[in-house]
Amino acid sequence: MKKGKKILASLLVLSFMLGLFFVPSRAIRSNAQTYSENFRGIWVANVFSLHYPSKMTRDENSLKADAVAILDNAKEMGFNAVILQVRSCSDALYSSDLYPWSKYLTGKEGLAPDNRFDPLQFFVEEAHKRGLELHAWINPYRITAKAEDKATLTEQNPAVQHPEWTVTHTDGKMYWNPGEPRVRDYILKGVDEILDNYDVDGIQIDDYFYPGSTFADRSTFEKYGSGFSSIEDWRRDNIDQLVKGIYDTVHAKSADLVFGVSPMGIWANKGTIASGSDTRGSESYNKNYADSRGWVKKGYVDYIIPQIYWNIGFEIADYEKLLNWWCDVVDGTDVDLYIGQAAYRTGNSDSSSPWYGVSEIERQVNLNRTKSQVKGYCMYAYSSFKANADLTALIKRLNKVPLSGGTVEEPSSGNEVPPMTPNDSKCAFIDLEGHWSKPYVELMAQKGIIKGDLYNRAMPDSQIKRADFVLMLLRMLEVETIEDAQGFSDVASDAYYAKQLATAKQIGLINGIGEERFAPENLISRQDMFTMAYRALLHQNKINEEADTSVLAFFSDYGQVQPYASSAMSYFISKKAVNGMNGMLAPTETASRAQAATFLANLIQ
Repeated sequence: MKKGKKILASLLVLSFMLGLFFVPSRAIRSNAQTYSENFRGIWVANVFSLHYPSKMTRDENSLKADAVAILDNAKEMGFNAVILQVRSCSDALYSSDLYPWSKYLTGKEGLAPDNRFDPLQFFVEEAHKRGLELHAWINPYRITAKAEDKATLTEQNPAVQHPEWTVTHTDGKMYWNPGEPRVRDYILKGVDEILDNYDVDGIQIDDYFYPGSTFADRSTFEKYGSGFSSIEDWRRDNIDQLVKGIYDTVHAKSADLVFGVSPMGIWANKGTIASGSDTRGSESYNKNYADSRGWVKKGYVDYIIPQIYWNIGFEIADYEKLLNWWCDVVDGTDVDLYIGQAAYRTGNSDSSSPWYGVSEIERQVNLNRTKSQVKGYCMYAYSSFKANADLTALIKRLNKVPLSGGTVEEPSSGNEVPPMTPNDSKCAFIDLEGHWSKPYVELMAQKGIIKGDLYNRAMPDSQIKRADFVLMLLRMLEVETIEDAQGFSDVASDAYYAKQLATAKQIGLINGIGEERFAPENLISRQDMFTMAYRALLHQNKINEEADTSVLAFFSDYGQVQPYASSAMSYFISKKAVNGMNGMLAPTETASRAQAATFLANLIQ
């Protein structure tokens, strides 16, 4: 965020520390916090009536009910910002003098809801009642979402009034011509109209710019592009002018308003431009002429939300590589980095897919938390959570954890809560009351083995990473760090756990997953947790008996236990440190912080 908002955030913190109640009307809604450094957004699309409304209608009560349901669900799931698509094409989800009512709202372009009901006004008011931010999302250049939509445009549509400003692309869809100055002026008037009439918290545009390199704008280039050596550079400058224009328009209204863009996840591949990412996918710089990296460096945006819609380890576009690349882009700027997450890809029915279940999103969010540059995330899309109960349960848990840089287990910014002492009630975790793991977690905290976050929370139901469990083990064993130990190839030398993992590797506590890799950011499975602990006990000569692996057969899922983990799981079963879960060992399930603390507490006792 810009310096003005950072100063405001600092003043807010200071005022509360002094017992004051300084609450600017736009910065904080209904006792909500300032979210720019802890952004948890969700996109709500209107195009094709994807998310709003549930059915196209003029009925005021139906439209209100749909809006209330969306906002109630967003609040319940722990989101703090809703990104509402208010202009999906050359239309409006609000009362406008410039654009007709959207056909995706009432079923016919230009047809208003009953009783002059205004959905955007209602969304803004209801969002603020719930302490939610409401950002107005517009698609500046798209006129039609399908080729056949041209026949449904009314005389109220500016595209019909000014056909000379439009281009029909090879996909049959109609677009505004970005190189036409009058188009840019008209789009900026539309932004101005929203800000004049609605108390939104920000304006956002997404990744719809030029639809491709074959866009028929040669005559426009010849008319306006005399100062450019190539049509490609001219096109990028056209988009730059619009982005800067929106930024200037937004901040002319209020310093508290924000403007953000959600571009494609890949700016450029390093094979094309040396400063690009280590990827081989479609590039915004050359495909739709969007210089998203340049907008950050030039300060044309308050926040950027790259759509990193691929899984960790994907060969063509690795989520982790792109995350690191974007962190480098925003580093040293005043631009906030939020990550666009592909919630819609979860729930794949193929068990071999990285998007099977919901674990990929959890791994990604946990990876985000290791990066101080990442200030939040935005999930696409609302309907994905309605359709997937597991995803809803996950996001409720993830949204409880602040995204303030560093990680839950080992914050990198020095905000870690000190280990509790037995009689220090001030250090007691605030989220353990009534939780089954309370005595175990508190015991581990007293011994300095498990630590909380900067809000003094243990987060017992959060899953634990492989690296963080190793740290817990090393604390329990009181192992001193070996400074020159050789680590794993996938562990960055400046990672907070780098030296400890190298130490654990050298003394034989951990072996990695092949090719000198450890996957430190992956969530730890139960069988890996037991295996690491078993090796730790072997290292300390605490085990002097052969494990009886026949005990595994008492559990219905014993076939899922990998050979490397069989001795470990058998040993802990025999020592009653592992009791199973409803007659199952669940060896491949990930472990929570509560489970890890309880297991280690049982070992100590």
